[in-house]
Amino acid sequence: MLFTFMAAGLPSQADPEAAEIKTVPEKPNIIVILADDIGYGDLSCYGAKLVQTPNLDRLASEGRRFSDAHSPAASCTPSRRALLTGRYSWRQPEGAHIAPGDEAITIKPGTFTLPEMLKRSG
Repeated sequence: MLFTFMAAGLPSQADPEAAEIKTVPEKPNIIVILADDIGYGDLSCYGAKLVQTPNLDRLASEGRRFSDAHSPAASCTPSRRALLTGRYSWRQPEGAHIAPGDEAITIKPGTFTLPEMLKRSG
């Protein structure tokens, strides 16, 4: 039986140019999409039929997809702050403050954020 498995691998080893060589980049490209009031079942790449999302489907087919993620807060500002800082909104000095209108997200200076972590890692 062992010989059968070894023999099955011989043709691909005999012609090294026939084997596809894939290179993996040292650092991944990261795209984070945070959409308010949408669930994974709302995208056509997860089987939704009502709205077609071809551009997101293409991104999903070429990268990693999550099927079990949860929002750290029920509203947008605390969710975004949690995503950027990695801390639950109720554990941050700013609390669950919701920014009105076009107010900038308030993250205290000196708070370590996801973009800073990515920048440090190259």
